[in-house]
Amino acid sequence: MPEGNAAAHAAKRAAADRGFGLLTDLAPRLSYKPDYRFAVERVGSELVQVSLNYPRHPHAVRESDSFGLTISDTFRLAKILAPSDALQAFATVIARYELHEAAEFFRLDGATVFAPHRCGDAYGDFSWTDFSNLGGKHLLCLCNLLKGEG
Repeated sequence: MPEGNAAAHAAKRAAADRGFGLLTDLAPRLSYKPDYRFAVERVGSELVQVSLNYPRHPHAVRESDSFGLTISDTFRLAKILAPSDALQAFATVIARYELHEAAEFFRLDGATVFAPHRCGDAYGDFSWTDFSNLGGKHLLCLCNLLKGEG
């Protein structure tokens, strides 16, 4: 590897290490709701997975049940340049979680309005636009109609 490329690679690695350090330093200092915990895991040399874990999450359909839940998002370490960037990564995970929960627990006459897992998708990528504009691809009644149940 030519010297210029080696130096650039070393600088890129050092910046990624700093970003990862910002996240790992911040994670134990953050709190959310009781019993929720944040985790940070490096994914290769350029990415990081930020997770929110909750061991006793209420089930949206079987209200007497609960289960362990982990929701996460992946971020480029090159984008984590300052403590505010690290904080934003954690806030993004919280916002994604809360939006998903709003979609699962929003009901009309006791029936779920949205299908945030979208017709069998494990996670569906439900977005604020889908929620605020009643995006059709996530409407439960549309899902049921397409399955022949409505």
